[in-house]
Amino acid sequence: MAINPILTGERRNQYTSSGSLGPYNFTFVIYADTDLAVYVDSTKKTLTTHYTVSTNTNGTGSITFTSGNAPASSSLVTIIGNKDLSRTTKFTSGGPLTADALETEFNNQTLFLQQLDEKISRAITLPIETDASRPLAFPYNNTESSNANRLVKFNSAGSALEIGPTTTNVDTLAAIASDITAVAAISSSDLSTVASIGSSNMSAVAGKATEIGLLGNSDTVADMALLGTSAVVADMALLANSDVIADMNTLATTDIVNDLNLLATSDFVSDLNAVEGIKANVTTVANNITGVNSFAERYRVGSSDPTSSLDEGDLFYNSTDNAVKFYNGSSWASIQAGLTDIVGDVTPQLGGNLDVNGNSIVSVSNGNIAITPNGSGKVILDGLSFPTADGTNGQALVTDGGGNVSFSTIQASELTTEGSVFSNYNTISSNATTTTASTKNAFLFGPITISGSATWTVTGNGTLEIL
Repeated sequence: MAINPILTGERRNQYTSSGSLGPYNFTFVIYADTDLAVYVDSTKKTLTTHYTVSTNTNGTGSITFTSGNAPASSSLVTIIGNKDLSRTTKFTSGGPLTADALETEFNNQTLFLQQLDEKISRAITLPIETDASRPLAFPYNNTESSNANRLVKFNSAGSALEIGPTTTNVDTLAAIASDITAVAAISSSDLSTVASIGSSNMSAVAGKATEIGLLGNSDTVADMALLGTSAVVADMALLANSDVIADMNTLATTDIVNDLNLLATSDFVSDLNAVEGIKANVTTVANNITGVNSFAERYRVGSSDPTSSLDEGDLFYNSTDNAVKFYNGSSWASIQAGLTDIVGDVTPQLGGNLDVNGNSIVSVSNGNIAITPNGSGKVILDGLSFPTADGTNGQALVTDGGGNVSFSTIQASELTTEGSVFSNYNTISSNATTTTASTKNAFLFGPITISGSATWTVTGNGTLEIL
């Protein structure tokens, strides 16, 4: 048997998916479908479930994703060698040693080496010219929380790796990178000037850092530039006379300041804006204030009926009774809500017995009339309680004599009334079927005549006797 030779090259192919099912080619040799693994981005896919393999005669081939499992557009599809690292070949002393067996064994070993080479190519390695002691172990603390957000660095001798500081410190430095750059740009002469300032002066300035920060922003600088213009200086001169100062002192009193603070709140400003929008309505109400006052006198709301200032036609909502009432001149009467059509009541309830008054309950358009009790309730017609579920085929409604009706199978029994008889048809004029059961004996009285082209079929596994 010819053994496919192992091709040179990496046991790895990668594609950027267009969202199609494939095929996606692999250019390395496999001997079984399980000798490769397929990843979509970082997710390993399952053979047969997510993809199938097609192999060429030289051992290369392609994979095709199954319906519904196409990779998303722009995702990476990676195919790598994944042959299990095992050896199933066994050579025994004096046993056969064929070229195919040796070729297969050597090829498998080469496959394993290629797989290891592909994996090593993705690892961090030391340069060829290194003179470092090897191996160079990667540090790890068995208490996993001690590894969280940590950097890996060389030790003080530069000969081994160790767990370093947290990334928090690095993030802090990155956040002030522009400040570090600004400090680096300061000239040595400026630094000498700063150094010549006494520490007491520096401390005094540092104590006013907040105020300096307020003055140093661009908005404040722009405002001070405006204040420095001749027109503003002239206005400030006008404000500095005694009359204006007295007026400002008046405005500065606690009461007026409190009032101004109230006027300046967002709620009050919103209210003023709202009034501005409805000023026409406000004018209309003001022009009809007599009618508004009249309505206020006519309509009241409370928890108990009023006993004073009563005029015929007054309206009152009693919040205790949840009812609107009117004064009829001598007492408060409830205004009863009513329906003009029973269709308007979407949840009707009877307050008493329904008297059909000689009429019928009918439906339209061939509709059914459904009577459906709630839960375990039953339909009771004229004192008879009917079952709530259907019986089985062939059962009939029977009563227990106590007002309860149920489905039951009617069993044959002996005649107890003199003159009563059993009877059956003695002619079959159309096709008919009789089904027997192994648990019951059936009989008919003959003779029975089958007329015309009718067919009588007897089925089942029981016995039917014609007497």
